[in-house]
Amino acid sequence: MEPFNFKQFWLAMSKDERDSFATEAGTTAHYIMTHTQRRTRMPKKKLMDQLFKACKKRKPELTKPQLVSFFY
Repeated sequence: MEPFNFKQFWLAMSKDERDSFATEAGTTAHYIMTHTQRRTRMPKKKLMDQLFKACKKRKPELTKPQLVSFFY
């Protein structure tokens, strides 16, 4: 399984793409930038599921274990 780097994935998006992604994930771009992509907080199950759905829409080959492993 190839590792997935959520931070690189996030930083590669434009501001509008980040805002759209965050909305789809049920949070804000600021929250993702401050806590999630820096790994200062572990997303709870609901947010992790929503992040996965938003990521999967942009990167169909991504698996949930790849996303989860980024946070460990």
